Amino acid sequence: MNSTRYSHKIYFALRIILVGFLFVLVIRKNQSDQQKIVIIILSLLAVFLFRLPNTVLPEQNLDESFMIAGAGVMVNDPFVFKSFDGTTIGPIQYYVLATAYWLLGSINYTSIRIIGLLLSIIPGIFFTYKAIRFLYNYETAKLVLFGYTLCMAGITFFEFVGYSSEVLPHLVISIEMLCLSAIMSGRQFVYAGILCFMAGLMPYAKLQGVPIAGVIVIFLGIELYRQLTFRRFFVLVSLGLLPTILAGIYLYLADLFPDFYASYLLFNLSYSNSSGGLRWSLPWQMLFGNADMPNVASDLIPFFLFTFFSISFLGARLLLSKIAFVSKRRVIYVFILLGIAWFSVIKSGQGFQHYLFFFFAPLFWGLGIILGENRQIVSSNLYKYGFYIPFLLFFLLQLLNKNKGIEYAYRPLERPDPIALLIRKLAQPSDQISIWGHGNLAHIYCHTGLLPGTRDVFASRQINPSTLQPYFIRRYMDDIRRNRPRFILEDTHYKDYQTKFNSIDSSFISAYRVHSILDGVKVYVRE
Repeated sequence: MNSTRYSHKIYFALRIILVGFLFVLVIRKNQSDQQKIVIIILSLLAVFLFRLPNTVLPEQNLDESFMIAGAGVMVNDPFVFKSFDGTTIGPIQYYVLATAYWLLGSINYTSIRIIGLLLSIIPGIFFTYKAIRFLYNYETAKLVLFGYTLCMAGITFFEFVGYSSEVLPHLVISIEMLCLSAIMSGRQFVYAGILCFMAGLMPYAKLQGVPIAGVIVIFLGIELYRQLTFRRFFVLVSLGLLPTILAGIYLYLADLFPDFYASYLLFNLSYSNSSGGLRWSLPWQMLFGNADMPNVASDLIPFFLFTFFSISFLGARLLLSKIAFVSKRRVIYVFILLGIAWFSVIKSGQGFQHYLFFFFAPLFWGLGIILGENRQIVSSNLYKYGFYIPFLLFFLLQLLNKNKGIEYAYRPLERPDPIALLIRKLAQPSDQISIWGHGNLAHIYCHTGLLPGTRDVFASRQINPSTLQPYFIRRYMDDIRRNRPRFILEDTHYKDYQTKFNSIDSSFISAYRVHSILDGVKVYVRE
């Protein structure tokens, strides 16, 4: 207990000292170039250090276990759609997470969260700062950096502590906005090429993010329409299509077009249309919770509401003023971008709160645009502190909360998962597992260190009736026969409409015997 208490005190002191020092630096006037660099480094370091303890927590959402299993497969057999299927998550995410194996020595909950911090969240904050700096003065960019830093450094809500499939799209969006800002400020054409290439990557990172990536390309076209020659247009289109061309070549050579079409494109379309009409109030429900989502994103609410309503009020004021049309055009970009982000969050109709990740970069980029166009705000101490002080207070409100990662690190030893414990006793390192069940069993891969024996980490698409179900069942059986996994786990908690394991094909089940039934899960072991 003493170790836990001392660790909390050290963590508390670190946050007070680092944020206090950062606040003193950012409010100083006439900063030197060295001080500006120190502010950037301290900001990014604060995000990493404050988030680091929570990286040791166990599974925070089902996607984490799912993606860990997929990244593990990519290390051994890097042929997506052939050896592994990421369902609604874009294929390039698994290659990115596989870098944890080489950079950090293993692929687990901690390492993929660190990869997310180092390769997406922290660079995204820096790119947003640079995007605003391209367009406006240092004071505006610094204010955005301070607010974005404290927002991301202070998040402890489980959906954002865990790695989610929106983390990589956050990086793509941030780079796109950086490049758009560069073009808007009259910089080199190469930024336009990078923007189009990044937009072309989005379908293979997360289809849900395509509307956001696409609308930024439209903004680019508006900014460049007078400068576009046929050659430049051809270059931009080619760069935008390059990821698809490369993906097409891979799918053709590996003969995987049917799998890509059915399991990624068609399934994503059916998934996004599965809940009926659009629920426009869904983001508010994600923030404040409801019967379906009882957890309240309390540490995100003040940052989100303050930034959102600041943009709305000050942006509306600009649109009603007599400022130049080029300034109004930028404000219109902000409102459209936030509207498209809202649409992307609600399109699937699912209430997963990590979808709110799509808002982070557009919100703080939008805040920078609005503040930059309201030039008197950042030049006036009254208005300037009207942003610095609230951001600081929102962060300080969380200081008295105990860090969950520190609590977990010093917890008493827990009873191991009985299924994972049994499999570890029976398994060899090269054995594989197949799950006829749902995402609640995906953690078994992480707790045993074994890889999936089928392209699907779990079998929801085989169990739940749909027009694509016959395809997924056929593919599942082909994988079982080819890979002959040592273990098959059958979750027997079926609903009336769901397909039972013993009804699909009894021919390969004869090679397995039921070793145990634990918590309603049959553990089959190959003889």
